[in-house]
Amino acid sequence: GAVVIALVPSLYSVAAIMGIAALLFFLSHPYMGMCALTFCVPFESVYNIHAGGINITITNFVVFFVAFAWLVRGISSADFSTGSVPWRPALVLYCFVLIPSVTQSIDYVGSAKELLKWGQLLFIYIAACSMLRTRKDIRLLLTVMFVAVLAESAVGVVQVALHSGPSSFARGAVLRGSGTFDQPNPFAGYLNTVLPLAVCCLIFRVLSRRWMWFVVAVTAAGVLGSLSRGGELAAVAALLTIAVARTKIVKAFLLLAFATGAIIAAGLVVGLIPGGVIDPITQGLGIANVDVVNPNQFDWSTAERLAHMEA
Repeated sequence: GAVVIALVPSLYSVAAIMGIAALLFFLSHPYMGMCALTFCVPFESVYNIHAGGINITITNFVVFFVAFAWLVRGISSADFSTGSVPWRPALVLYCFVLIPSVTQSIDYVGSAKELLKWGQLLFIYIAACSMLRTRKDIRLLLTVMFVAVLAESAVGVVQVALHSGPSSFARGAVLRGSGTFDQPNPFAGYLNTVLPLAVCCLIFRVLSRRWMWFVVAVTAAGVLGSLSRGGELAAVAALLTIAVARTKIVKAFLLLAFATGAIIAAGLVVGLIPGGVIDPITQGLGIANVDVVNPNQFDWSTAERLAHMEA
C-alpha cells in the first residue's frame, strides 16, 4: 500500500489511502462490508471509473473487500462453513449456463461484465450465508437495506414532483422517476426487490411497524412514480402472492378476477365486446395503437413486450 501511495499521483494516493483503510476495516469487520454493499449498490452510478469499456464502480471494490476479508478469515480459522445455502446449486448452474453463451456474443467485453456481475452475486450470497448467523445480524442488514431503498425511492419521487429528467421519460403530463439508475425500468426493478421483503417484515413484525409502514409507502410511491408497466405488474404479482399465502379469502377473489378476465378476453376475441370498451384502459397503460407486427422506432420497446405477452 505504501508503494502504491508513493508512486501514484496525489489525487489517486488519497483514494489509495482510503481504499487501504477500508480494506483494513472490513478485514476486522467483514459483516460491515455486507452492510456497505447493500447501500452502495443503488448509488454506484453516481461515480465510477472507466477501464477498457468496463465501468468499475464502488460496488466492485466493496465486493473485493468482502471477498478478501471472508477468504482471509476462512484461511486463518481453517473454517469455510457457510451454513444453509439453498440457492447455491441454482446459481452455480445458471453461471455455468452463462459461460458457453459467451461464444455467441458479439460484444465480449459486455459478456465479461455480465459474467462478473453474476459471479459477484454468487460469491456474496455464499459469504452472506456464512456471516449472517443471528437475528441481530439480519435486523441490522435489513435496516441498512431499507434506509438505502428509502433514499433511492425518495430521489425518484422528487424527480417526479419537480419534473426533473430527460424529456424522453415524459408520459403525458408526468415525467417518470429513474432515481440514480438513469432509467425508470431498472429503478423500478431495484425497488421491487425490496418492496415484497418490506411487506413481509411488516406482516411478521420483524422491525417496528411504524417504520415498516413508512418504508412500504415510500417504496411503493417510487414504483408508481417510475411508471414502469413491468415494475407495476411485478409489484402487484408479488403482493398478491403474499396475500394468497396469508389469507384464504384472497384466493376466492383471485379466482373470480381470473374468470372475469377470461370472459372479457374471450368476448373481445369473438367480437361480443367492442374494442372501445377497453380503449381507455389501453390508453392509460400506454399500449393503445401499438402494432406488434410492424413496430416503429417510437413504440418498439412496448411492441416487444406486448408480443412476448401475447406469445
